Amino acid sequence: MSKSSDIGNIVTKPCSVSEGTLRTKDLTHAFLDKLCDLQDPHYVGLVREYRDAKREDDQDALDWFLDEVLFGRLQMHAGRGLRFGTSEGDGASFGFWKEVD
Repeated sequence: MSKSSDIGNIVTKPCSVSEGTLRTKDLTHAFLDKLCDLQDPHYVGLVREYRDAKREDDQDALDWFLDEVLFGRLQMHAGRGLRFGTSEGDGASFGFWKEVD
């Protein structure tokens, strides 16, 4: 892992973040935990945004937060040759994987 001052730590090797679930709540917690581990400078604000959407019990807002905000933020931590998303062949395995051409 390397460090970037405006992003936090950069993932340099493939690794899993979440396995075996597609539940928004489970994925959101796993993704936020990973952003904390990566020392993302926006982590505290992201937790607040999640709590606000959760408090309003707005499933569309929670899904949007997961799909648009957290996926994008985690992709920013992917080092050269890596991408954040599902592993090839397993749609319930999320992590940082080698890019495939």
